[in-house]
Amino acid sequence: ETVQARRVTLKQLRALTESNLRSTLDLSFAEVNVSEAELLLFQAESLSSAALVELAAAMGYQDEPNFRPAEIKDLPLMEKEVQPLVAQAMADRPEIAVARKSLQSARSLAFSESRLAWPSVTAAGVGGFIPTGDARLKDRYGAAGFTVSVPVFNGYLNNARKREAELRSLAIEQELRDLEIRIASEVRTAWLDTGNAWRRIEVTAKLLDQATRTLKLARSRYELG
Repeated sequence: ETVQARRVTLKQLRALTESNLRSTLDLSFAEVNVSEAELLLFQAESLSSAALVELAAAMGYQDEPNFRPAEIKDLPLMEKEVQPLVAQAMADRPEIAVARKSLQSARSLAFSESRLAWPSVTAAGVGGFIPTGDARLKDRYGAAGFTVSVPVFNGYLNNARKREAELRSLAIEQELRDLEIRIASEVRTAWLDTGNAWRRIEVTAKLLDQATRTLKLARSRYELG
């Protein structure tokens, strides 16, 4: 709309210049204004296309769907506190869930590795029936036994595996903590940006109203010569 309006103004100034009612300097200014408006239009189109690409990537699309933004009449209310948003992000973000599952798995592995130093007990039993044979022998038999194995001389292999599992668990725990800090920082930054956007909307609405009144006055002055 700005480009169209400035082109109309340029057309009018060109006609007035040809009629010697305006100077060529005014015509040059009008041409510069049209060129600036066209550059801003190209920049806005590029930013819009880039935003659609980012939106498609955020929604999981490999290509770029033909999104059509809709005008929102009533803006949603902004959260007054950022902490509930941080808690929601900690509960819903998939990377947090993956990191927590990895930590749980690492801790289970470390616990299992620590139990390798415990003695192991194995039991075996056998029983059967003798259909025919010496009458002095019982026709049924059974036996049971168990074996206790104590790991002693294995070159501290179990201790090394236990220590390795514990260190891996600590590393994953630190990675989870760093991830939580980063996500909390992202949420707080987005919350601050949202608050800034709200304030800019209010100021921009006032600026739009003032610019509209100024435009009407300038148009009236221009039509009056």
